[in-house]
Amino acid sequence: MPLWHCQTVGLSQLVPMILLLGLWLLCLLAASQEMCSSPGSLPAPRLFLDRLSARQGDTAMLSCLVPLDAPMTRIVFCKDGKEIAVLPKAGNALVYDSAYTVSSERAGAFSCRYQLKDDNNQENNSLPSDLWYLHVAGNALH
Repeated sequence: MPLWHCQTVGLSQLVPMILLLGLWLLCLLAASQEMCSSPGSLPAPRLFLDRLSARQGDTAMLSCLVPLDAPMTRIVFCKDGKEIAVLPKAGNALVYDSAYTVSSERAGAFSCRYQLKDDNNQENNSLPSDLWYLHVAGNALH
């Protein structure tokens, strides 16, 4: 068998693997971005902010309270419909906290939700919490 033929076969086997890896990474990225805007059927958690207005450089604490006995594998904090923090389930905890550093362009609407991933890797999302708005002093909220 000529040398060029072996190299061609090697490349022809490598290309599909690279394409599959790229597709997998694309799906993974899309799944993480969709969590904040995807539909859900589990009961909604409750979000609390330790402040409604802040200055640049302040740290706002986001606290997500999940329903008692809520089946879940992770908590997701969202800002303006996009994922900003993910926390794994921590034992029997009902409250999950995430510190948020405020900058001049970081005003917005915050929410949280939780997700259950079953043994078959199927995901079930909660409804989103009510929105809380954080105003950054000196900036208009969009």
